[in-house]
Amino acid sequence: MIGEARIPDRPTSRTTIRRAFGRAIVSMVGLGAVLLAWEASVSLWSIPLYVLPAPTVIALQIERDWALLARHLQPTLLEAVGGFVIGNLIATGLAATFVYAPPLSRMLYPVAIGLRTIPIVAITPLLVVWLGNGYAPKIAIAALISFFPTLVNMSRGFASPSPDQLELMHALAASHWQVFRLVRWPASLPYLFASLKIAATSS
Repeated sequence: MIGEARIPDRPTSRTTIRRAFGRAIVSMVGLGAVLLAWEASVSLWSIPLYVLPAPTVIALQIERDWALLARHLQPTLLEAVGGFVIGNLIATGLAATFVYAPPLSRMLYPVAIGLRTIPIVAITPLLVVWLGNGYAPKIAIAALISFFPTLVNMSRGFASPSPDQLELMHALAASHWQVFRLVRWPASLPYLFASLKIAATSS
């Protein structure tokens, strides 16, 4: 009948999995094509090894030196993951504090943004002097790199709920914790995932 609205069918989980699998296949085919073109270019134009080694040469070298690489990979992962977790936890907690303490936000947020403009290279010597030459300064550097994008994004995310949502929770006599758990936290998740993507590659 004219005037009837038809609600489009939601994609099923099987359809979603099929689409994800299709995207993965396309990505793998693209990666394989790039590697084949790389290998063929090195062989065709006889590019010297020191200029551009072929993928097969790189793979053989990794296999040959795997024990050495694995031994150094462990501390690198510890520093990167440790800094990533610490930086994101502190940034998320501080962003949540800013939402409920606007004077604190007005006082500290510009300071945090100002610190972001200082190059990490300039801060590194100070961290080494303060924390020594072990894992600590490297974890601190990774934490600083992860901290700033998460702080900015989560501050926006926690402040993103509409006034209508907040007024409804106020009318229902919801506590600050309930408002945070039921409204602000779910609204901030897209911002959190976006900041985690940035922080993961940077740390």
